[in-house]
Amino acid sequence: MKRGLIEQMLSGMDDKYIQEAVETQERADEGKSSVLRMRRLAAAAAACVVILGAGVSVGAATSHVFRDWVRKNFMGQEITKVELTKGVGEETAADLPLDEDAHLSLADNMEIYGERESFVCQYHRKGEEEIIDQVYSVQENGLKKIEMRDFHGKYDGVDFSFQYAIINREILGFNYSGDVSQVFHYVDGDNVYAELCEVDDETFVKGCIVRLDLRKGTVTKLTDNDTIGNMIMSPNGKTILINYRSDGYWSAFDIASRTEQKIDEINGYAHTKEIVFRGDDQVLTLGDTYKKGDVEMTGTKVIDLKTGKRVASYKQCGDYDPEWLFEQKKGKLTIRNVDGTTAFAIETEKDYQGYPHPLASRGDYVLLGNLEEQDQPFYLCNLSDRTSMKIDAFPGAGDEIGLYLASKEGKLLLTDGKEAYLVTMK
Repeated sequence: MKRGLIEQMLSGMDDKYIQEAVETQERADEGKSSVLRMRRLAAAAAACVVILGAGVSVGAATSHVFRDWVRKNFMGQEITKVELTKGVGEETAADLPLDEDAHLSLADNMEIYGERESFVCQYHRKGEEEIIDQVYSVQENGLKKIEMRDFHGKYDGVDFSFQYAIINREILGFNYSGDVSQVFHYVDGDNVYAELCEVDDETFVKGCIVRLDLRKGTVTKLTDNDTIGNMIMSPNGKTILINYRSDGYWSAFDIASRTEQKIDEINGYAHTKEIVFRGDDQVLTLGDTYKKGDVEMTGTKVIDLKTGKRVASYKQCGDYDPEWLFEQKKGKLTIRNVDGTTAFAIETEKDYQGYPHPLASRGDYVLLGNLEEQDQPFYLCNLSDRTSMKIDAFPGAGDEIGLYLASKEGKLLLTDGKEAYLVTMK
């Protein structure tokens, strides 16, 4: 967008609103507590920088408070001004369309879920329970309602049910009733997999893994009724890790062969976030402890789930997840995989204060920054491509920043819980 068009866009903004926002920020800079509205707008500004810095076509600068900020920072950049569609949540609005790739405001009763896809869910509360009323997917130019379907089955003669939505080869189960504990993310043709568990007065009675045929409505048990524990599925849906926490061990369940392999190499009390799948047959997790001076250090190890054996060991362990290390020294942020296969550096400000750490991650993308140092820049990194992008500092950032993938559409959704932006991944 040329300078003249930007000036035309800015000239239509409400100067009174802008002045109020500037005065609000000035009061915050004087030491008074930040106003919630400013925190939300600042977080939206961050997403704006992410989008423009990436050189992608994204609807940014939609909030009036961006006037001077846009003029100062983004002359010469491609900016698309869009208007938020009216009627969000109305029964007559089948979609939440955006003009090109655009900004939208999330309602207070909206949450985002998903592994490789982004399910934007609108819900209402019934007591302490959240009931999902509508699910949206990320489309080429915004959000679109997707069909919600029902599944009904029986577990040892007792009814259970849930609703679900599917994007690409990923399913989101919700509004559970009966003994269904979770529906795993992977869609295998007409089949998906779920954990069923009967609970009596907070005591687990029995549980198993089942295959559900969504078209026929059939339920097939894959394990006995003594399969009770925390479970995580591999990315491509071939293996389910099971943590029998009361017995202090993990096992790997192979779906195709219906066989279970005890994995002694995984700490029986390790949390799921301390285990990273590498494909379907290997994981990286916490390894051996050792002394470095007076400090006790923890390494990492790679385990083959077919054999249960350790196949590699490393001396270091990431502090965000076991796999990645982020080291800040003298104007340079180095990002390394613990196995040494991926390493690249980002030039940072020489006087960078604090430690830029991961604020959010999804897939190959990680957003690095330090919310305690509000005048410091942020960095959006693609760990697979070893590329990064600097994000200018913005004041009053929100405490919660989310990154969500929409793999089918090739888009990245960034949000602070109120404001959201779509970025086309290139």
